[in-house]
Amino acid sequence: MMDFGMPTLIEIPDLEQSAALCRRLGLKFMEINMSFPQYQPECLDADRLLELKEKYGIYFTVHIDESLDPACVNAGVAQAYLDTMLKTVALAKKAGIPVLNMHLQRGVYVTLPERRTYIYAENQDFYLGKMREFRDRVTEAIGSSDVMVCVENTDGGGCFALPFLAAAADTLLESPAFGLTLDVGHDYLNRNADQAFILARRERLHHMHLHDALGKNVHLALGDGEIDQERFLKLAGEQGCRVLLETKTVEALQKSTVWVNHWLNRGCNSDEIWDVYDAQRQKTGKRHRRGEQLGEGEFHLVMHCWMRNSRGEYLLTRRCPEKSYGGRWESTGGSALAGEDSLTAVLREVKEETGLTLDPAKGKCLRRYSREHYICDVWLFEQDFDLNDIVLQEGETCGAMYASPEKLRELVDADCFVPFEELEGILEM
Repeated sequence: MMDFGMPTLIEIPDLEQSAALCRRLGLKFMEINMSFPQYQPECLDADRLLELKEKYGIYFTVHIDESLDPACVNAGVAQAYLDTMLKTVALAKKAGIPVLNMHLQRGVYVTLPERRTYIYAENQDFYLGKMREFRDRVTEAIGSSDVMVCVENTDGGGCFALPFLAAAADTLLESPAFGLTLDVGHDYLNRNADQAFILARRERLHHMHLHDALGKNVHLALGDGEIDQERFLKLAGEQGCRVLLETKTVEALQKSTVWVNHWLNRGCNSDEIWDVYDAQRQKTGKRHRRGEQLGEGEFHLVMHCWMRNSRGEYLLTRRCPEKSYGGRWESTGGSALAGEDSLTAVLREVKEETGLTLDPAKGKCLRRYSREHYICDVWLFEQDFDLNDIVLQEGETCGAMYASPEKLRELVDADCFVPFEELEGILEM
């Protein structure tokens, strides 16, 4: 299953808080951005990263400082950039960091009467010579480890569309220690100028920065722009890429995570994808496909929803004959999909199975309990609905009715109701 991750967010300056959010959202990795002062190589401790990795069940990647320019014409500055990269490689090897993401710099440009030209383009032999030196030193430092440096396309009018930058990328790719990152939003701003270069070298594509965009606005939550995200997710799946959900706010990251989880569930047909919880109802960061066996101490989240009208009657639906307990009556319920909390899941289940829209303000969670491999939330919503408004879900439900508490007990006694151990507790509310 594809690994999705989160970026460094300016709202959360603390590394452990970021790691906790990463796990809570069910993501696999966090990309540490070394453009932030607290995340410089000398500020990061490999043992601390390993501790957080173990505690939260995630791992880290690194976004190298965006100003890094190993071809800088000032030899002292170029050496400082190289030293920074070598320190980061050493950190990555100790902390199990698989990807270091870097940009290529265009450098200084000169404006001539009829065109703009870059110093590096006019001195390409010097520029590519410096890139070869950088490549060889980094490759030597990486050695036989699994660390890879991925070169990202940047915005600003095309990156690999500039011949000297394309030549620099190819120079780096001559080493197996280097790969490519596709930033989908940057490519959108560049009017897809970098896609041809990257797709022609797709076997070297190992990392992806995914965000939506509209006009000049990028780093939007997935679904808030016009980029065909599913096309790029298909590419990521084909190439085995890690995918960073590169938003700039917690709110947008949460929205992108929900979008991805819905996409995952659409793509697996009838096999739902669930978050895995521990016995304390905390997400472990793992995902589970319905029908596969959960491990020891692993749980998924289930909801039962009871809807009671102002006459004290409960809305029941009838299971389709081909399902287990076919033909019996029940309250609405189901499992939470990956990325959903209990309330979100119960609202969705009711909408899917009955076509009805619940008012969150009229519901409350009555009880929570655990059984083998699942934890259950029991909800009660006090809301009136017309039976004529119900739209039954094909293959799931084949009837609906309101039942008084007495009628419910009759259904149970006649073995016409799906077993539910908390029934009397509900009826006494």
